[in-house]
Amino acid sequence: MTTLAVIAGISLGWIVGGAVAAALPVIAHLLARRGGRPLLFPAVWFIAQAAAEYARRRRLRDRLLLALRILAILLLALAFDRPTWSARPTPPDEKNGRDVVIIIDTSASMTRTHLGRTIFDAAVDQARTLIADLTPRDRAAIIFAAATPRTALPRLTANLDALTASLNQAESTLEHADLAAAIALSASLPGDDEEGAPRRARRVILVSDRQRSQWQDLEPPSDLDITLRLLGPDHTTPNLALLDARLDPPHPALGAPALFSVRIVNRADEPRSPTLTINIDGRAAQQRTATLGAAGETTLTIPVTFTTPGQYGAAFSLVDERYTVDDAAFAVADIRATRRIALITRAAADDATQATYFLHAALRPDERSPWQPTLLPPDALSAELLNSFDAAALVNAGAPDPDSLAALHTAVQRGLGLLWIVDSPEAHTALTAFEAIDAETTALPTRPVNQWELHPADDALGLARGVFDAPPLTLLQGGAGEALMNAVMLGVSPARLSPVGFEVLGYDRAGPCLAWSRFGDGRIATLHADLAPARSSLVKSPIFPVLAHELPAFLAPGDAGRLTPTVGLPFRVPTRADLTPEPPVTQAPSGRQITLIPGIAGAPAEVACEPVATPGLIRCTDQAARTVALAAVNLDPRETDTTAISDDEIKARFEALRLPEGVAAAGARAVLGDHPIELWPWIIVSVIALLAVESLLANRRGLHSESDDDA
Repeated sequence: MTTLAVIAGISLGWIVGGAVAAALPVIAHLLARRGGRPLLFPAVWFIAQAAAEYARRRRLRDRLLLALRILAILLLALAFDRPTWSARPTPPDEKNGRDVVIIIDTSASMTRTHLGRTIFDAAVDQARTLIADLTPRDRAAIIFAAATPRTALPRLTANLDALTASLNQAESTLEHADLAAAIALSASLPGDDEEGAPRRARRVILVSDRQRSQWQDLEPPSDLDITLRLLGPDHTTPNLALLDARLDPPHPALGAPALFSVRIVNRADEPRSPTLTINIDGRAAQQRTATLGAAGETTLTIPVTFTTPGQYGAAFSLVDERYTVDDAAFAVADIRATRRIALITRAAADDATQATYFLHAALRPDERSPWQPTLLPPDALSAELLNSFDAAALVNAGAPDPDSLAALHTAVQRGLGLLWIVDSPEAHTALTAFEAIDAETTALPTRPVNQWELHPADDALGLARGVFDAPPLTLLQGGAGEALMNAVMLGVSPARLSPVGFEVLGYDRAGPCLAWSRFGDGRIATLHADLAPARSSLVKSPIFPVLAHELPAFLAPGDAGRLTPTVGLPFRVPTRADLTPEPPVTQAPSGRQITLIPGIAGAPAEVACEPVATPGLIRCTDQAARTVALAAVNLDPRETDTTAISDDEIKARFEALRLPEGVAAAGARAVLGDHPIELWPWIIVSVIALLAVESLLANRRGLHSESDDDA
């Protein structure tokens, strides 16, 4: 793209003043010219010839001095006018028409009513008016901004009637609009230009409301001419919203207690007392009344226990007449006969010399155990694989590779419960590397210090401190706790408790043996000992199976990486663990066949679901008409925020945004990418340099003049 250097900000007054000032050196030069009547004197004839030669050189120097002085005065006048320089694309030829791209926000917030009609209807009318104002030479396109932006027609077109017809069919959505993607699409839309045709001006007009969540992360490209048309109220719409419907833990064991919860937010300046209705599959509807203060919120919980494996849907709803799209929220309970734990190890499950053997046996002594351990190699981990488990344990794992450490980091932040048994020098080093992945957000319960230690049998470390009145050791109070405290360790990873860590067990001559901390949405525990039977008495203790069950159960209540699907986006959902789907699998209510993805490492298969238009419970059935997967699709949480952003805040977010008066009615114009550079400092430097040169030349002239006078 051709680029021109543009100097702006030069006023006529300073130009005239500079010209007058520049005339002063000319006048002074003319007045200083030497006059007088020439006299011929034969005795000094040879001197006159030399003087004539010098006069020619002096005239050249005088003219150069005059030019330097005039230029210095002109530049000084220009500096006082503070001109700027900017690089702009070569202006296109608008005689051949313009390209206008209209982006219409179709997000859920546009369904709000303002001045007797929805904001979306007002946006469509704006688009109709803009198209009607175009000339036959112009081309236009319409982009509907949603979770995935779409165009009314695939390219810019002069068929304005077709675009108007598409507006008549336009509908709002319940999705969160990706305005950044829509703006990027507007810049790349093709036209029907012939080769060699003049480039057209392209103008992007974005029609949207003032919903804060739409604007706070928007960073449009710097080379687009963007006009904003802001519609809707300039204040927060009073609203009651349901958010974060979930089950904790997300995969409770059969017969284990769990909690459904939902958050209620009051976005109003007055107290509200909504009545919440809860419907859970196979149970009678319940109603709860919540009391919320002005701009307050609360979380309601419903205790549940499921005695039959399967997937159960829960629907929460309330009545709010002002903004109804966020008055319902949904969650799914995935009840399994067993809970899955990943044993990340380099040891074989049948190697009785390693701690992996004893941990596997303690977790799964028989088929009635609530835990199903699966061995995974430590160098082939992914966050997706790990988050298909309820918990994970690193034992005899050494140092996982950097990619696997990063996957562990992500999985725990998403909600995976992790037990890290620091049982070797390599594991000691890996724990330090794990924390270094993101030092600002990593919150390990302990910090490794010094080097991994191996003590002789006569210098074993014992346990001196234990917390038995809080999880995870509440089942070990009394005699069981005393038996646990008799354990001794030979292989130890020295550590100190971090500020966010909670010590569970402590050594008699060192720091913590077992500690835990919250880590993002999950929990992580570190056990600083080699549990191999040759180096610890713990694994052969009758207390070890209890500890092996209680630790992962305590760590697992996090959300286990379940990212709730939202309206308008594709998603995956695991199938029921107690059923093997018989393809093809169909998604209701659309009736479309969807892809069945086999599970990895013993995980249940998944179904790849297509986007849905409204929140709700989505059931997937197989050829035998069985419900093999159930998903809860909710409104994007950002669409529940009806807080309005002010025009001043939009100014601050757009670096080069210029808003005229009355923007509330007319919109705002944003010319992006014009980043001017102040030129006056460089001009002042140039003036100083010119005056320095002028001074040198003037001094030489003065010296020669004195010599002439002396002569």
